[in-house]
Amino acid sequence: CIVYSYYNRIHSIDEIDSIKNFCKKNNLKIISLGAPQKWIRNYYAVTPFELLKIFSLAEMVITDTFHGTIFASKYSKHFATLVRESNRNKLEDLISKLHIDGHLIYSFDELERAYAKGNEIERMNEIQIIAFNDACAYFTKNLKEN
Repeated sequence: CIVYSYYNRIHSIDEIDSIKNFCKKNNLKIISLGAPQKWIRNYYAVTPFELLKIFSLAEMVITDTFHGTIFASKYSKHFATLVRESNRNKLEDLISKLHIDGHLIYSFDELERAYAKGNEIERMNEIQIIAFNDACAYFTKNLKEN
């Protein structure tokens, strides 16, 4: 289980206990990528390509970041994105655009529900293709006009 968050952002006892209990129940080893969390022994500083590979191998990703949500939705088997007041607008918008509302949580007590959802990686790939084609059309149109 990858925990992907800013440095020591997950620090309240309740949040930590919720994550630890969830991982213990589901027999998941907790690791931290990106930035260390003081309560996670297994922190790995990796290259960007290694990070994406580890996300693709993860059984579960727990994040409260924009980039963590992008990586998890594209690569991971299961994931949960915690929305905090400080990131509500951008994360809720991203989750809405990607149609991954089932992975949105407002408390780490909701991890089990998000885990049960599973990831729809094929649907994520379809969304990526549509977005790529839209971007190409936009650039083609605007480069011809200039």
